[in-house]
Amino acid sequence: MNPVNQFERLMGRYVSNWIGTELAVDQDEPIVWADLSCGYLQFYDLQSVFSDGTSEDWDAGLDDAGEHFMISLDASAVPLEIFDAYGDNFLRGRDVTELPTGRIELVKSVTGAYGQVVSVSLIIEGFEVTFSCGEAIWECDELVIVKPQEFVLVELAAH
Repeated sequence: MNPVNQFERLMGRYVSNWIGTELAVDQDEPIVWADLSCGYLQFYDLQSVFSDGTSEDWDAGLDDAGEHFMISLDASAVPLEIFDAYGDNFLRGRDVTELPTGRIELVKSVTGAYGQVVSVSLIIEGFEVTFSCGEAIWECDELVIVKPQEFVLVELAAH
């Protein structure tokens, strides 16, 4: 399948909620979680759940050759778990209420030099959400965005 086509199947679907395994932006004590005030959220796993009960997993990682970062989509039957971070764990599973729900009105994919999808933007009920391969890390008291990287980096902007 053409890598761009996998995202086109989202067009017109209704997102009822999002579930994610979130990765902290600063894993030192105290652990710091991103929020949209810094412009980004980041996930180890992210799942869109649709009104018909189906879901899709968003994944970032290397292509089959292990050479180029890409973002991909996979139909999922297994819902992600909700769990609190505990101890020195820098992952937590949660409902991602910051992301919009409703009808997906537009899907835009950006491909890299080797044909791999490096980012996808969805317009949902007038809000643009962009998914890319990256990581948000806290360095020297500021948030630094590293692209490409192996996590799902999410940016939300008004449309």
